[in-house]
Amino acid sequence: MKIVSFIIFILFIGILIKQVHNLKELIIPTRKSAYEIVEMIIGVAIFSGITYAYKSQWYHYLFFVVVVAAFIAMCFNHGISSRGFLSQYFYFKKKDTDKIIDILKEHGKELDFGELY
Repeated sequence: MKIVSFIIFILFIGILIKQVHNLKELIIPTRKSAYEIVEMIIGVAIFSGITYAYKSQWYHYLFFVVVVAAFIAMCFNHGISSRGFLSQYFYFKKKDTDKIIDILKEHGKELDFGELY
């Protein structure tokens, strides 16, 4: 494994660790629609195709496993944690969450959210 490949691999491992850490912090995860699940499956299939077509070393399979695991963790990494709303890569701070809750309490009946479940 070349040094550049090794550094990239370590960076992907770091991303995976961060995603798993965020998953563990979720108190209320968001629900995924069938469309989002199909998108995720298509994404994994694309990663599989790229890996199969361009593999030339054993560590390409290792990259595939880590990248797919990070991709799947990233897809399920949305929701509410103890620190606030988690959306992709950032948190809405707790004070922002409190403001949103206050607005919903005051104007919740006036707002039309459509079907929530």
